[in-house]
Amino acid sequence: MIGNFEYPTAAVGKWQLFDGDNWRQAFDTLELAEKFGRKFGAKRIGRVTVNGVHSPQMEME
Repeated sequence: MIGNFEYPTAAVGKWQLFDGDNWRQAFDTLELAEKFGRKFGAKRIGRVTVNGVHSPQMEME
């Protein structure tokens, strides 16, 4: 699971973390998303598009 955060709906262009069940958090930059994704064990990260899809998506190592 990804920490003890509030999970606001992300705006278009924000990066989010996927914990295996849900998209969580919202970051302005890919670098921040990667940093916190590693810290909290996210499965992948993705950017919110206009239609609500997360694209691109990247697997976390």
